Amino acid sequence: MFDDDAMFGSECREGLRAEVKFAVAATYEKFAATWEIPVGKLQFVDTWSRGLSDFTVTEINAVADFCIKELRSPPTLGQYFVLGNRLRDGTPLSEPMVSPQERMAYRILTGTNFQGVSSILFDACLIAASIAALKAYAETTSTTPQEHIRSELTGRLNMFFEAALEWQLDAKEGKGYWAEVFAGKGEIAP
Repeated sequence: MFDDDAMFGSECREGLRAEVKFAVAATYEKFAATWEIPVGKLQFVDTWSRGLSDFTVTEINAVADFCIKELRSPPTLGQYFVLGNRLRDGTPLSEPMVSPQERMAYRILTGTNFQGVSSILFDACLIAASIAALKAYAETTSTTPQEHIRSELTGRLNMFFEAALEWQLDAKEGKGYWAEVFAGKGEIAP
């Protein structure tokens, strides 16, 4: 390992940071013109500059432009980082970013055992979610009030329902991880 300051001088590293900060500030401006950003520009630039310090200005700008064009809401710093790495690796930025939970849900919804019985599947998933919530709390603590567990479960259901509405909009445009699942299905009006 070598010392960047000794090799390039601290002024050079600071200059690179300034370029990254400038690119991140421009990204904030692009995002703020499109979406409501929950933090101020200075906090955004400080946090995101540290998180994106290994990316070039060109990479930061390219990912920002992709996000503005393709996303319905601003990405998290983690999502932006994944997109930056995809850009570097030559992987399409449009590939969906999915969690293990989404992959599991996809397998359930596309599995041959559950085709054509969506109301039964709906109830089965709610039963599984309710039991899983109780088991998860029982594994960590036995003193959690039932009302707290119920509140968290319904809150998470609401959160995922809102996400599903966004995924449905993406699918309508032929985009996203859930396009196949929503294909040929009607849309729920707001």
